[in-house]
Amino acid sequence: MANRHGCSSRAKYLRTRVERFRRLSFGQRHRFLLNRFERATGAETLRAGPRTLDIVPTHRCNLRCVGCVHYETEGPPDLSIEFFREVLEESAPWAIQYRLCSLGEPFLNRDVPEMLRMAAERGIGCNIMTNGMLVTPELADFLVRSARIDMFTFSIDGAKAETVERLRRGLRFDRLLSGIAAVVEAKKRRGSSVPVVQGSFVAMRESIEELVDLVRLAADVGIEDLNVNYLTVEGETGQADSLFSHPELQRRVFEEARRVAEETGIVLHLPPDIQDDSFRTRCVLPWDTMIIDTDGTARMCYSSWEESVGNVRTDGGIRAVWNNGIYREVRRTIESGSPFYRYCEHCGRRVGFSRLEAHVGKGEGNARLFRFDWDRPGAPERPHGTKLVNPDAKAAP
Repeated sequence: MANRHGCSSRAKYLRTRVERFRRLSFGQRHRFLLNRFERATGAETLRAGPRTLDIVPTHRCNLRCVGCVHYETEGPPDLSIEFFREVLEESAPWAIQYRLCSLGEPFLNRDVPEMLRMAAERGIGCNIMTNGMLVTPELADFLVRSARIDMFTFSIDGAKAETVERLRRGLRFDRLLSGIAAVVEAKKRRGSSVPVVQGSFVAMRESIEELVDLVRLAADVGIEDLNVNYLTVEGETGQADSLFSHPELQRRVFEEARRVAEETGIVLHLPPDIQDDSFRTRCVLPWDTMIIDTDGTARMCYSSWEESVGNVRTDGGIRAVWNNGIYREVRRTIESGSPFYRYCEHCGRRVGFSRLEAHVGKGEGNARLFRFDWDRPGAPERPHGTKLVNPDAKAAP
């Protein structure tokens, strides 16, 4: 169904993907296709480096969100521009995208705009996620002019100020909307189709009934793409907050949100239905993405923060870690009945969300799920990991 702009949201999404591919250099296209081939064949040792580097810019945050869990590491609170330069120099010949989305509020690190500009100089596109509190018209104009940001994502967990400010303590909804407007206006002034302005919504009992209004709000304020994820029960949230306990409500709201998204032209990404126990898809992260912390510690995915796969500063660099014994064992076993990273067996992105394990975090009784199986015969050597602390222990901004 076409929307009022004469284009379906699916067509808009596909057009954006094609435009991103066209922006790649010839060499990047070659590496992109090599990465896809190695993913498809399930190769364990890869010729292509990680297509995407998810680089942690800071551990600091200016909010205290109810579902947040903070990871304390031995590294510095902020990524240094010197270390970023090291990552850039090694990865620029083969990386396609950087993501600055993990742990803290990226713009608390004052070097982040310069890091984004440096990446653009080397032809690397970037995605960034922010709570919007520090996005000013001046910053937005600099980033649209000087950086190469493909996706500018704002966390927005409701359509009403009181809801969003309750879930994200310390946030001011008007400043969030002003940050979004700053990016939208900067794009208009420069006649640019990028970055795509995205909203990120965590679907939970307290906010789910605002999703339909959020789709309408997105269309009004210039958000083009809205990504919805289920709540992971951690921090101050409990199982009653999860939509796992409210499947009929989830289904009703999702159906209405789809309809309104088509009417308004918003590209809406929804997770699988909670009651869909037939959902299966292949995880590509071990062939695609590496997370790099401020001290060089590397991790496999967002579900495996407490397990390190090595350190790119001390273990021979990004490519050496990418093909070490841990990564090879993950790739070898992820589709088996006994994956080396135990949570892969329950991850909603692989097997859907019809089981409780896909919605719970690393609380009491669940810790074993979020560990590599270090005791199995022939397991690779275990590197140094991280430790989990109370969210109240967040570093001050």
